[in-house]
Amino acid sequence: MERFYDTSVVNEKVLQDILDNGMSMKYNGKYKFKCGICNTPFYKKINLQRHTILTHLPAKGPYKCCECVYETQYISELHEHWRKHRVYKCRLCPNSFVTVTQMIRHLQQTHKHIYQCLECRKEFYTYRDIFLHYKEAHNQRTCDHCGKAFRRKKLLEQHMIYQHLPRKCDHCGEICKSAHGLGVHKRICRPEKHFKVIVPELSYCVECDKQYDSIEKYQNHLRSAVLHNPPEPVKVPCPECGKIFSRKLYMNNHYKLFHMKKSKHYCEICNKYFISAFSLRNHRKGVHEKKYPPKDKICDVCGRGFRANRILIHHKRTHTGEKPHQCAYCPSAFAQITAKKTHERTQHNVI
Repeated sequence: MERFYDTSVVNEKVLQDILDNGMSMKYNGKYKFKCGICNTPFYKKINLQRHTILTHLPAKGPYKCCECVYETQYISELHEHWRKHRVYKCRLCPNSFVTVTQMIRHLQQTHKHIYQCLECRKEFYTYRDIFLHYKEAHNQRTCDHCGKAFRRKKLLEQHMIYQHLPRKCDHCGEICKSAHGLGVHKRICRPEKHFKVIVPELSYCVECDKQYDSIEKYQNHLRSAVLHNPPEPVKVPCPECGKIFSRKLYMNNHYKLFHMKKSKHYCEICNKYFISAFSLRNHRKGVHEKKYPPKDKICDVCGRGFRANRILIHHKRTHTGEKPHQCAYCPSAFAQITAKKTHERTQHNVI
């Protein structure tokens, strides 16, 4: 494995500072013991026992030593007795020692080097601590496609195979983006291999009058067809006149042109402003360039041709007598919405 740390020797001065408790460095491992009364954490059980006796003392004696069978009625005598059990605790790891000699030998052998992480430059005093730090913080494999991180190389390979490598259907040759997508496609493309029984009656759409090869294809048709999932109409009113639009873009163009008298769609030939780029293009083609669309919209009643479906629909109403636009103020009805608006403006004084 590639080396991920740098080492330097701990000199005698550093060891002496550790012995004198002059350094602020502490063991960065996990706490193993915790006081049940005040939740104070400790590394060793003996420190927890001493803390419990000193901090949460009973109202009166006897006081028992937590390291031997000694018992006394006075707390001062217990403190004097504890001096015989003096322990030298290493501030870099959870080990404790009875004599100074054992403590020095431990520091010279175990904490001889300072391990510095090459990634974040943090310092550690045992190889175990820096190894755990590198494994948790830096030893991660990142996917180049989605940026997801993994701690094991095998997990990254499985992620790449099932999520990002393209998969090709062996039946129709269609390429899917992932293994999950290929499985869904195969259930639609080859239903006889994935379903034991195929009931034609369960895969027939009555509204569309279509027969599908499998229930999976029929369900996919129900989810995606516009006839079964019509989009909800969007109503965006104009804040000034209250006119309703199907898109916010249309409302903004209307507001800028009619209320703010501003529009970026401008004809330089006749000095006119238009509500959209589509209206400006149609104006240039029809008025200035004399290019008219073909009259390929044919009426099935009289055979006349028209340039737009909107004009053809209005023409068909002359044959059927349909008048869908009802006046809001009187019983009058009209075949075209422009005729209705003209009627309301002239007869009912509607602005």
